[in-house]
Amino acid sequence: MPYIGIDYGDKKIGLAVSYDEKTALPYETIDNNREMYINLKKIIQEVSADLIVVGIPNTLSGGENERIEKTYKFIENLKKHIPDIKVMVYDERYTSKIAQQNRNLYGSAADVHQLSASVILEDFCLYNKIDKKS
Repeated sequence: MPYIGIDYGDKKIGLAVSYDEKTALPYETIDNNREMYINLKKIIQEVSADLIVVGIPNTLSGGENERIEKTYKFIENLKKHIPDIKVMVYDERYTSKIAQQNRNLYGSAADVHQLSASVILEDFCLYNKIDKKS
């Protein structure tokens, strides 16, 4: 039942975990390199995740950009490397700003990539909880 949230970046990938579909906790940051899929698979197994939620960096105008293309390419490769887990996407607009504000609460040592992933995942959980009630 745990979910993993991913904040995908060119150099770092932030991860968060939700065990209750309500709150998300910063979990880990991994390097974006050749071993990232191996590392992700290990983490998925560690937490027994059922679902991955990847943040999509939509523009404010809703247009396409290079960042979105790279993220969708990552998702495509993720599904090839780890085909036995469901992958969903969620709009991550403003999550970096919220994560920076949360960093002030957690302290400057808090990893902004993990915090961004936790915002993405928690928003996803909240949205789906509301959506299920409709």
